[in-house]
Amino acid sequence: MLNDYEKERLPSELHGKAAMLRGWVGCVGLRPGQRLAVEFGGGPSCYLVVCEFAADAEGQQSGVVVHQSVKIDLASLTGLNLTQQMAPHLKRLLLKLAEHEIEEWTTVQKEHVWNAHRPRQDELNSYDSWLARILRGAGACLLLLCAVTAQHSWRTTLDAIKRVETGSGSGIGVKGDGGRAAGPLQIHQIYHTDAAERDRTLTSYQRCLTDRAYSERVVRAYMRRYAPAAAARLKAGTGTLADVERVSRIHNGGPRGYRKKATQKYWQKIRTFLRIARQ
Repeated sequence: MLNDYEKERLPSELHGKAAMLRGWVGCVGLRPGQRLAVEFGGGPSCYLVVCEFAADAEGQQSGVVVHQSVKIDLASLTGLNLTQQMAPHLKRLLLKLAEHEIEEWTTVQKEHVWNAHRPRQDELNSYDSWLARILRGAGACLLLLCAVTAQHSWRTTLDAIKRVETGSGSGIGVKGDGGRAAGPLQIHQIYHTDAAERDRTLTSYQRCLTDRAYSERVVRAYMRRYAPAAAARLKAGTGTLADVERVSRIHNGGPRGYRKKATQKYWQKIRTFLRIARQ
């Protein structure tokens, strides 16, 4: 996660926190044309950076147009709920980016007022484009902040998994994956066996086909085994979007499902449902 230069510049006791922060940054998605990064210098400080790229005639990113950053005290971060700790910094960073675009647009407007001439149609179109860009950026900032700071529970997570697995119906009696997955949450027998090792009250795989509450108990037990930290936060109602992602991708792809590229599409479906459910 850290290159040799960064390891030399950072105090050794901060290497773990730096790697943790870079991993978190990699999980945050911005709108198209923007990229979030973290830069480490000497000492305990680092910079959270957002870059916005221009597109060339073929729609490809061609160069950095805007570059904004905020300074963070790396030593102050803890391993508990990093998303909650980083949310104020991310909010400040995105607001700086929006302010920059507003200032740039109003500067262009003032130049035309001072020059006392009537703008051409192509200039008006340019103004409209700037305004639309600002509004899109502000909307994207709000959506991202909602996603980053929202706290999730088992209820919201299981509802999303259920919706993706078996749609808006009850899911009772539904068999999928060639008959190998059963019920509202589409649980396989090996999944149930794993969960039963964690919760000895789970004694009947057949109940997964007809009992949603039982199926949910199976998922919770399974995640206590393979995603214990995420499961604990979801139980407390303080889960992060990253927790929901880990649980969802494990549910879809097995114990290491959160690392599999094949589960990314499944996660996008879950995330879409969460976004709709908040509206």
